[in-house]
Amino acid sequence: MTSSSDEKLARAKALGAWEGINYRTTPEWSKRVLELTNGHGADVVVDVGGKNTLAQSSKRLAWYGTLSVVGGLAGYDGEIPAVDLVMKRARAQGIYVGSRADYLRMSGFIAAHGIKPVVEREIPIARYEEALKLLESGSFVGKIVLTC
Repeated sequence: MTSSSDEKLARAKALGAWEGINYRTTPEWSKRVLELTNGHGADVVVDVGGKNTLAQSSKRLAWYGTLSVVGGLAGYDGEIPAVDLVMKRARAQGIYVGSRADYLRMSGFIAAHGIKPVVEREIPIARYEEALKLLESGSFVGKIVLTC
């Protein structure tokens, strides 16, 4: 996983992540991916950054790897170098967040399999400004829950 925060990386490791890379202190993080995987590369990269991260995300895909583009925090219309996909027979796919029906199917799956999300903090709805500030700060891992 990548993050701009060493604290978030440490938190993710405590939750079971194998390794983390701070992309601010390691701007060529795709090279670090290759080191960590003993030259194999990443089988799957989930890119939520958008146009500023797509080139790095595609650079270290493994043979037959998949680049999943979920979000566009930095905007869309980034370039995915075709050579990275063609030479490794990899693929890029967009992931649509989904419809209400998709959400209901996902919720059923989560309930059936007992999946529990990571909750960063529960905040009373009367203090929603605090939750918004936390959300805006980006200094959280998991979900921010408003309670009644």
